[in-house]
This record gives sequence, structure tokens and C-alpha cells, in this order.
Amino acid sequence: MSTNQVTVNLERRGDLSLLLIDNPPVNAISPPVIEQLARAIEAFEQDKGSRALVLACAGRTFVAGGDITAFDRPGFSAAAFNGLLARLEALDRLVVAALHGTAL
Repeated sequence: MSTNQVTVNLERRGDLSLLLIDNPPVNAISPPVIEQLARAIEAFEQDKGSRALVLACAGRTFVAGGDITAFDRPGFSAAAFNGLLARLEALDRLVVAALHGTAL
């Protein structure tokens, strides 16, 4: 996979959903990752047959921070990420983060 390609996938595994972030090399949170996470969470919210959401990352590390290059962009705001976290927290089903390697 190219280091420029951001991938967030949601897949059903039985009655669980796996949300996998694959943004090498350190799975940094960036505006494209936030957009893709929002779409995946929306799909999970609509899938009432899934009992829980497992949030995991590909590679050797869990999310190891934010994409610092985004911090200097005009109009940068953490509001979208904070809203995403609030959505996860408000879900009516269990959410588990499978941490490994470096995690922030």
C-alpha cells in the first residue's frame, strides 16, 4: 500500500463490526482519516445487527497522534475529530479499542 493512501475499512465479522485504520507509517489522524472514520461510524450506527464495534489499526502501531502537517493549514480545527469522539462515546453499543504498539 502506498504511504499516501489512507484506508479506513468497516467490516462485519459475525455479530461484531471491525473498524480498521490503515494509514502508514503510524496511523496518524488526518482530515481524510476523520472523514473516512465518520462514514464508517455512520454505517455502524445504521447496522443494528452488529452488537459491538472494535476499533483497530493495521501495522505496528495504533494511532500514534495527529498529522502535524494539518495543524498549520488555514482553517485547521480539531472540532471534526472531537465530534467524532463524541459520536463514538454516545453509541448505544459497546465500542472497544484494540490498542497495540505506540498509542496516543
